[in-house]
Amino acid sequence: MTPLSPPRVTTGISGLDAILCGGVPTDEVYVVEGGPGTGKTTLGLQFLRDGVAQGHTSLYVTLSQTERSLTTIAHSHGWDLDGITIREYGPADAARQAQTVFPSAEVELEETVSMIKEAVAEVRPTRVVIDTAADLRELSGDRTRYRRALRALRRFLADQGSTVLFLDNVPPKRKSDRELQNQANGVLVLRQQEPVYGNVRRTLQVVKMRSTPFLTGDHNFRILTGGVEVYPRVVADGANGYDTWAPIASGVPELDEMLGGGLREGTACLVSGPTGSGKSALAFQYAHAAAERGECASVFLFNERLETFYMRSRSLGMEMEAHVEAGRLHVQQVDTGVIAPSEFAQRVRRTVEHEGARVVVIDSLSGYVNAMLRQELLVSQLHELITYLSQHGVLTLLVVDQHGPLSSADQTGPAHVSYLADSVLLLAYQKEHNRRERTISVLKQRHGPHAQDVRRLHLSDDGLAIGEQVEALGGLTLDPPLVATLYSGASNGHAPPAHA
Repeated sequence: MTPLSPPRVTTGISGLDAILCGGVPTDEVYVVEGGPGTGKTTLGLQFLRDGVAQGHTSLYVTLSQTERSLTTIAHSHGWDLDGITIREYGPADAARQAQTVFPSAEVELEETVSMIKEAVAEVRPTRVVIDTAADLRELSGDRTRYRRALRALRRFLADQGSTVLFLDNVPPKRKSDRELQNQANGVLVLRQQEPVYGNVRRTLQVVKMRSTPFLTGDHNFRILTGGVEVYPRVVADGANGYDTWAPIASGVPELDEMLGGGLREGTACLVSGPTGSGKSALAFQYAHAAAERGECASVFLFNERLETFYMRSRSLGMEMEAHVEAGRLHVQQVDTGVIAPSEFAQRVRRTVEHEGARVVVIDSLSGYVNAMLRQELLVSQLHELITYLSQHGVLTLLVVDQHGPLSSADQTGPAHVSYLADSVLLLAYQKEHNRRERTISVLKQRHGPHAQDVRRLHLSDDGLAIGEQVEALGGLTLDPPLVATLYSGASNGHAPPAHA
């Protein structure tokens, strides 16, 4: 039997609708749970405004905020609340309706529920927001009484044909309201984390959604002027949609020869080496070569400013500005104190799906991990992103600082993430006549044979060039010890000393 998709209403938040595969099923009750400042009210107002835009009748019932405060919130986003009916109730309203001098908790709860029902019956809304369930819990004073009132209210709302969001204020250390979640058709949980440095990071998770598929896991979101903006995590679509593996020319024939014809479409290459060894220059070479061929490439800079990128590129004979102006090259400077993981992934996705990028450079992974609050999830997040790019035939170049031999067991170098890459290029220094000479070697190339020797690497205003073979290594010069690594393991954020 073919599964039937229930009728849906959109939420007014495109990223959230994508997570929910088009929106929420109609005529049901949903819970939006979160602590103070997580954006529950803003999300609720967006939901109602989206309804008004579609010709729906919208009702906001507030037990905790005033109509004036809701208007202020709306104005802060440049909104008006035209078309949204607001009903503001409190304990005093319930007491007056009950006509008692000292109303009991039970009377207040029943009268508050009664006022909500009367407002819904009067307005006959298609969409309703009730703010908040926490106020009903406080009024009940008893779990059994609260459960009974919830069930009665849910049945009434279902009979009215309204799609309802219950906002529930749950502080971070308090347990969720299981009774409310059990009664609801779906549950969205909003959370926020406060890093030691940088902006608050907020995440959204769909804990439950009956009768419809949805994208699981945590998704980052931000509260911007104009409302909540949700960034679904990027996931692969299941089947591998790309298997051509055509070589991509670097613009340096000798480098392509070392790689057995070149790096391949739909693969990821890890470019590793100490500071100043030419990692970024090599990665930029691929982006420049793609733009020179008339293809599209994207560069994401975590470690340097745009001005520095253009200056360095010009010093290597790569004129990037013309390609940027022509739309063949997209360069973005990423602020690690602001951006969140799935927000970054969505930026990458847009360059692939909307701009047609065939080469993506992430410079560097050390900067990327600094944007993560939970570093233990880095490899999983990278794996999802790289798999997505691979399925779209994109060549991904990941630049990473090396602070020790790749065989290091302490996970301070790129070895811990090298399994994600199809190719690994190692850039290093050799001591020769009291000078440091750059070298390059191919440690790994899954899609065919590659050179086993070590070559000299030259950087000049004529560009990047591969030199003669290095016969004997005189010793590698590694980074200074106080440079952040992917997994430093140090409480001060600095890397452990480099291996001798």
